[in-house]
Amino acid sequence: MQVKSAVERPPVIAGSHDPLLEWAVRESECDLAIMFNGSLDGLNRFAQGKAYCCGLHVFDPDSSEYNRAW
Repeated sequence: MQVKSAVERPPVIAGSHDPLLEWAVRESECDLAIMFNGSLDGLNRFAQGKAYCCGLHVFDPDSSEYNRAW
């Protein structure tokens, strides 16, 4: 799989909603768009090169841990 560089990615933060992150992005006036539609959606968008970064917390019921398998 070819991964897009940060320069080629749109200025979008995707993933799980985080109120502090949302506040920080808005207050910084950094012109990043926010698309909080869930962790897995953020991972998919990032993998497809449709997001600059992705915030996530995904629970794995098999291991009772967050994010490790992902």
